[in-house]
Amino acid sequence: MLFLIILFVTGFSFGEYCIQVAANTDFEVLKRYYEYVKKFEHARIEKKGNIYLLRVGATNVRSELQAILPFIKRRFPDAYIKICDINEKYVVFPKPKNEQPVITKQVAYATNDDVKELKKMVEDIRRELKEINVKKDASSFSLPQDWKNLLIAGIVIFSSVLLFMFIILILILRNIKKANGDVMRVFLEMINALKILNLLNRGNILRMEDGKLMVWDEEEKKWKVVK
Repeated sequence: MLFLIILFVTGFSFGEYCIQVAANTDFEVLKRYYEYVKKFEHARIEKKGNIYLLRVGATNVRSELQAILPFIKRRFPDAYIKICDINEKYVVFPKPKNEQPVITKQVAYATNDDVKELKKMVEDIRRELKEINVKKDASSFSLPQDWKNLLIAGIVIFSSVLLFMFIILILILRNIKKANGDVMRVFLEMINALKILNLLNRGNILRMEDGKLMVWDEEEKKWKVVK
């Protein structure tokens, strides 16, 4: 029941979004801050109780504010989007006029300056996205196969090694009384098995290819046959 009450209040009383830029008890401080954001639509100072609030925007579409939030955060890092109680009676600066309220639903036509400003904002966003992609590419590490396939191959190889070791132990027990030549062969097989386990313990990536055991060489960036 409490959830329904909260949903009713938030859904009908606070249906529009705005950007909370700053809050202060000193009106003059926010007036100075206002100069940095006045170019954005619906920039205003509201008063609720003894607190003055510097806010930007009044829209039902959150994504509209997400497009300009990064530019506001350059000057005001703590700015964030929230659901606001949009009402002219709270606006104290700039003073709204009856015939032309600050918060309006009328269609606005962009001027040449607005178009230039919008183009500049789009270019800034593109440049920032490009820098993010460059950093992402520089920090990423790629192998010939994706991680999922490498993980599956590693599990398969590790299981095969364990099975191989088990078979070797059986052969040792069965052939322990054979000639020295057979004992030496089994001994060499054990050494090879230990070599495989040593590679796995050191974090090397192994795989089987054409009946040969391959290891990934990190320095040369290629697969090599385990000798």
